[in-house]
Amino acid sequence: MQVFQRLISREEYAVLANRTQFPLIPTSIYGNKYPEHYKEASRTIAPETIIKKIERAL
Repeated sequence: MQVFQRLISREEYAVLANRTQFPLIPTSIYGNKYPEHYKEASRTIAPETIIKKIERAL
């Protein structure tokens, strides 16, 4: 489980950006503080990954 992942969330539903490129994730508990270049972190999550997570949840 990630440090700031909600406790009631199942780990198989979670997605996380590339930790090698963005090692400071999570940057804050509220998500309001992050290094400027971390705005691109979500681009490391492939759309196919999101689709698979949604399909598994349905």
